[in-house]
Amino acid sequence: MRRFIFYFILILLNSLLYSKEILKVKVPFNRVDMYLYRDMDKGKYEGVYVDILEKLEEKKNYKFEYIFNEKDPDVILRAVEPEELAGYKFIQMPITYRIAVLVKNSGKLTKMSDLKGLKIGYVENSRGIDEIEKRFDKIKFDKIVMKNRTDALESLKNEDIDALILSNWIENNSVETSVRVIENILYREQIAIKEEYNSLYNSLNEELKDYDNEKLKKTLDKNRINFYRYILKDIPSYEYVKEKYKNIKVKIPSDEYLLPIYYKNNGSIKGILPDIVKDIEKILNIPITITRSDDWDINGVIIEKNDLKKDYMFTKPYYQNTVGIANRKLDSFTVKLSDLSHEKIVMVKNVDIEIPLPETIEKSKIIYVETLEEGINKLLNYEGDYLIFFTSMLEGAITNNFLENKIKIAGVLNEDFSISMGIKKKDVELGNVFQTLVESFSLDRTMIDSRANKNILFEKNYKLIAQIVIPLIIFIIILTILILKAEANRKKAEKLSEMLVESFEAIHQLDQEEAGDHGKRLAMYSEFLAKKYNCNKAFIAEIKKQTPFHDIGKIAISKDILTKPGKLTEEEFNEVKKHTDIGAKIAKKLQLGDMAENIVRFHHEKWNGKGYPLGLKTKDIPLESRIVAIADMYDNLRQTKIYRKGYSHLEAVEIIKNERGESFEPEIVDIFEKNHNYFEKIYQSYNKSVYLVNDIFNLKED
Repeated sequence: MRRFIFYFILILLNSLLYSKEILKVKVPFNRVDMYLYRDMDKGKYEGVYVDILEKLEEKKNYKFEYIFNEKDPDVILRAVEPEELAGYKFIQMPITYRIAVLVKNSGKLTKMSDLKGLKIGYVENSRGIDEIEKRFDKIKFDKIVMKNRTDALESLKNEDIDALILSNWIENNSVETSVRVIENILYREQIAIKEEYNSLYNSLNEELKDYDNEKLKKTLDKNRINFYRYILKDIPSYEYVKEKYKNIKVKIPSDEYLLPIYYKNNGSIKGILPDIVKDIEKILNIPITITRSDDWDINGVIIEKNDLKKDYMFTKPYYQNTVGIANRKLDSFTVKLSDLSHEKIVMVKNVDIEIPLPETIEKSKIIYVETLEEGINKLLNYEGDYLIFFTSMLEGAITNNFLENKIKIAGVLNEDFSISMGIKKKDVELGNVFQTLVESFSLDRTMIDSRANKNILFEKNYKLIAQIVIPLIIFIIILTILILKAEANRKKAEKLSEMLVESFEAIHQLDQEEAGDHGKRLAMYSEFLAKKYNCNKAFIAEIKKQTPFHDIGKIAISKDILTKPGKLTEEEFNEVKKHTDIGAKIAKKLQLGDMAENIVRFHHEKWNGKGYPLGLKTKDIPLESRIVAIADMYDNLRQTKIYRKGYSHLEAVEIIKNERGESFEPEIVDIFEKNHNYFEKIYQSYNKSVYLVNDIFNLKED
């Protein structure tokens, strides 16, 4: 009996200590998507929200019970109006979308209040209608449910409805001019938590911090597949498609690559379209092949245009981009629409993606080509003055043909264009299925694929990279062995060191995609400044030899950070700062000497003590580092970067003068200012692009 009482007390204590607190979660009624839905087969809620809350259940002492009609919930999912919910704290989710209210372009409706008492359409199971109703609760209107976006837009144009609510509408949707937007709301979904559950509020905030872009993408992809598998299994269109198609063929243009839509890498096709197709293949459980043949089921790359609507059903656009105007590098820097009149304009002749020219362009000669690459050749051969195509695709073609010094994007057309998938009108069931599935792919997520240019660049030029990297590795091994030997091999080690410097610089140039022999110029600037500073001959010779190593530590910094086109975050900048300490360790391991270590580690220190990594001031900064700092600043200012244009010589001089006594030693700035024309001469004399291995390995000093 005593033993029984003991075990009973033990079980009771264990239950009290480890039982989870049950919290009531209110879910929205009649809102079904991959973020939150009730799986009737399993009898439980699923989706992105459930995944996130389940992580908390695993880590914390909570148990969530989902109820759609709960009057006093502890947690509210997808809360809309914070001011209506006193006693709750709100957390914004990483789920955003826009809600647009469209009206017929020829009508007189201009604002939301004009819709009172009218018929407003919305797509079944789409987001938007609840938010519009709550935000404009004083405007009463008749809600008309629509099957899909295409039917809804047709109903609006035929005046069966007076207005239409759509989520993630693209305002400049190709050449769509029959409708206009009278309201466009950016909406971020929220979770409301009772104020008394402060611990839960803090825990959820911490959990969401862990959802970086990659983790969120994985969660979205998983739930998209599960959700659409669930809703498609009882839909007749899907059953028909599954029966008819043993393989679905998606057509792409004849271009080898159109970045970032698609490109070939390691023997497979990658990019935005293949990523979407891969997810759809998992949902449908039907093989999908990307093809360039005339035998196809889905047109994967097409612009929704009025003249194509008689033949196609269109999905929601999955990509949007500006239209760029490219010309030769030697031509004028910027281009306006009026400049295109009376000129020879090269256009890709493909009815699916041919971009209509604005009517303001008059009397131009249009030269049609089959592919973008053919268009670039026409431009290079002076057979055309301008090439017009999607900006990102132009940039990709220019980069991957190493043409940055020959062709540039000199302007853009006034409107954006969007790319969709097109399905032949006769294939109604297939069209219905694809329209439904593509709806879930966020345009915001697919706007930019910053890795695409880099991936194809490596694929296209792997032999070139290999010819540089392999010798570099060999140099490092040989150099290390020689350093370990006696002084008798010192001269050989020095010679190999020079070759190693050039190899590092070549890698740096290819990786950063910046033209010009940066390291060589830095060596010459630093040598000149050291001479004028009256340094001894040994110092001058050493600084010239070691300066090109200044950024060796950047080989350990992520390329995505180093080539980011916008401003770095604080976290990213802190990552970049590490290159000084990393570089110093490399220089030390290679036994390059104290001067090399000082240059590498301290060339970002500032005279006023506000630099990094140690915040050294004035003459506590080694002289070689103070000299290289100015040389590096001048050369970087002159170069065109991915995030800005290069400065002119006089602009660079002025910037450095303004940093006298702040970033740089006054005496060195005075030397620089007095002899600034010499720096311009060096920059102009050694400002050439490196394209070929022979160019790289034959760089010799004058």
